[in-house]
Amino acid sequence: MMSTDFRHYANQSHPKPGEIWGWDGFNARVYCLMTQEGALAHDARPGRATTANVNHCLHHLQRQLIKDEVASLAIPRLATGKGGLDWDKVSPLIQHHLASLSIPIYVYSRYERDVQAIEPGVS
Repeated sequence: MMSTDFRHYANQSHPKPGEIWGWDGFNARVYCLMTQEGALAHDARPGRATTANVNHCLHHLQRQLIKDEVASLAIPRLATGKGGLDWDKVSPLIQHHLASLSIPIYVYSRYERDVQAIEPGVS
């Protein structure tokens, strides 16, 4: 399970903001981007996301997508929920780092609670 694997990774590696972590499962590769500042205490919640962390994550993600020969990418409104960033600041960073890739990139920029996103090619 992804959450168990991530917990193990985090306990072993102590990831820093700006890093990414990849997980294979369910016929897909999932990349977790560490956009938020780390929790300062054991049971504390992570801090806010920063555009610098998002920038570093996207830089690492671009390189990893090329290395892994990924055929397509779906990405949500990165760092705008619990991370607290404004989409108008994050969207240009995604464009800057990922637009040059020669793969389809699906950015799910609109969120509706309890409504499933319409997947590309599905009507």
